[in-house]
Parts: sequence; C-alpha cells; structure tokens
Amino acid sequence: MPADNGQPCYIITAVATGNGTTANITTWSDPVLFAKDSPYVILTNDNHGFQVGNDGSIDSSVARTTTGVLAYIGSTLVPCSVDVSAITKPTGMTITSNNSTTAGGLVLTISLDNTTTSEGGVVNIPVTLTGYGITINKGFS
Repeated sequence: MPADNGQPCYIITAVATGNGTTANITTWSDPVLFAKDSPYVILTNDNHGFQVGNDGSIDSSVARTTTGVLAYIGSTLVPCSVDVSAITKPTGMTITSNNSTTAGGLVLTISLDNTTTSEGGVVNIPVTLTGYGITINKGFS
C-alpha cells in the first residue's frame, strides 16, 4: 500500500511500559514493509451460458467461448500462464490455451461437446504469474 508520495508503507511496533497514566517506550522494532502492490487476475469473460436444444443436446459447433487472462502486480500488467491439465472441469468440457507469454496476451478457449451432463458449476483455473511464484485460482462459471 503505497503512501501518498508513492513510497511503500512500513510498520514499526513499540514496547511500552507504564503506570496507567504515563507510558514509556522502551524499544522500537525494525521497520517491516506493510504491503507491496497486490497481485490479482482478471478473466475478461468469467461466466458464460451455453445454449442447448429442447432435448438437452448441445451443438458443439457453437458451444464455445473465449476468455482473456490478465495478471497484474499492482497496476502493472505482467505475463502469466495456465496449466490447462491442472484445471478441474466437467466431462465434455475442453479448455485450450494459446500459450502466449506476452503480458495481456493469454487467451483460453472453452468448449463443450454433446457428452456434457453438468447443468452448471464453477471451473477453477489456476493462473501463475510468471516470475513471481504466485498462483491465483480464478473461477469460471
């Protein structure tokens, strides 16, 4: 959490002793960085309704959508990746990635075939911020 001047904010603690009306600070801690710019991920399309026929059948030629995956550290767009094999999804759903390594360039394609029986739910997508060792799970419903 940057201060008004854009510099990081630090916390220090103090040990105080007193008699109820007067306190004396005996020691101060070393400064500790309070917070850095937070990481977060945005899916450009985080939910989608797939059309089905009156009999519940799915036309797999049109049952697809895409979502962009945007990862940030603070306000800085950073590269990210998704291991599609780590995504838990219902039977009949396929998720592919364009595997872009450019910040803001990653796109997932989500499609259904006629073996899908799930009427809804949330697909958890683990997004790894490249070079930061951070993985954030995003939900697609």
